[in-house]
Amino acid sequence: MTKNRELWKKKTDLLNALGKCLSTRGFPARPSGYSFRKKTAFGNVAVHLNVAQYETEFHAAVHVSVRFDAVEDLINACNELLTPAEKKKTATFGCELGNLRDGRRREWRVVVGRSDPEKIAKEMAELVFEIGVPYFERYSSLEEVYAVFSSDDVDAGIHVAPPLWRGERAVALGFVIGGAAEARRMIEAKRKYFGGQNPRHARLFEKFVTCFEKQVGME
Repeated sequence: MTKNRELWKKKTDLLNALGKCLSTRGFPARPSGYSFRKKTAFGNVAVHLNVAQYETEFHAAVHVSVRFDAVEDLINACNELLTPAEKKKTATFGCELGNLRDGRRREWRVVVGRSDPEKIAKEMAELVFEIGVPYFERYSSLEEVYAVFSSDDVDAGIHVAPPLWRGERAVALGFVIGGAAEARRMIEAKRKYFGGQNPRHARLFEKFVTCFEKQVGME
């Protein structure tokens, strides 16, 4: 068996073992790519493996995410860069579990001929059950997510990296929760924030706002 074939088998074994563990909490046993998405009334919650592959090993970290369809549909209507299939996979809120628990990334190193995928999958699942499940419970609330995205606190970046992403979702969440008046309030707040931070982000945010206001009838 070639090294590439062995590495592929290690990944497959890890995903299968992780899926078996997660299925006890209602997630599908079989992944879509590196993701396990569980449907909810509002969209989905998901566990993802972020994988960096090398010649004879790969490193994997566990990310979790929450998707509100009502929010993502509003934002993706203004995103010309994603395909329809890609738009269905975007998430509203998420983080890497090591950073959430310990303030630093937690990676597992999986090496051909050495690592035990089942043992690693159990460790990953334990982290999901310890940190990820309470995360899903808390942030399955639109109001909880809005409280993070409407803040300009840099610590909010632990949940999703790009500031522009947070700004767009703050506006969409404001609209879903409070209608046009709340969306307008958030647009003005984020205009002020981006205007003092990053000219490029400010321009991109204005482009989003123009499209958003048109599609929801706020022009």
